Amino acid sequence: MRPSMLLLIPLTIVYSCKQQPKRLESDINKSDTIKSIEKIENNDQQSHLIKELSSFAETEIEENSQYQKLFLVKTIDTEENIATISLQQGLKLYKEITTSKTPKSMPLFEISGTNNVILLVMSKGYTDVIWAKILIDKTTLEIKKIEFDHKAESEGYGAEFTLDNFENRFSNTKISLTSNTFGLRQNNKLLIKGNQKIDGISGATVTSQSAVAMINTGLQRYQKYFLN
Repeated sequence: MRPSMLLLIPLTIVYSCKQQPKRLESDINKSDTIKSIEKIENNDQQSHLIKELSSFAETEIEENSQYQKLFLVKTIDTEENIATISLQQGLKLYKEITTSKTPKSMPLFEISGTNNVILLVMSKGYTDVIWAKILIDKTTLEIKKIEFDHKAESEGYGAEFTLDNFENRFSNTKISLTSNTFGLRQNNKLLIKGNQKIDGISGATVTSQSAVAMINTGLQRYQKYFLN
């Protein structure tokens, strides 16, 4: 091998070593940027969910800092164990519900200064997950408000269960913790037995059944919470 070639080999090695830290620094900066973006997105999503819950509870809060005092958040698992958690942890569980994940425990949001609590229930609809927020008076066990949502129910059919016309049928009803609060009538047939009969949505039998069954079983899951 010529002497000139021998000189090139160590020079190449030195050059590569000098360049490597720059690439690592670039990767680190890129990783930090991605993490910063994800943090901002998570904060935006949490802020959106907080405002959504606040609006549903019909409370008026102008400053974000006040949201921390608005809700006392708890969870209840499948064995009915109840625990107090942070607002951020509750919002994370709420987000899992809306993204087709089944959380190990369900969050509930007590509204400070009132007897009201927001419960969340979820189930499988015709094509994907459906869920509902339920505003309940803890002392009277009366449903004050229900709001359904979904991930992929078809427009013009199953998605109609999110309309006020259907949601209002559940309001002003005292819930039962041991039996079906709601029954379902569809095409003059009783598909689900319950204390309060609900007329299903025409052309959306599966979604109607899923929604009513979800409310019934979901409410019974909170039995221990209401009896404490």
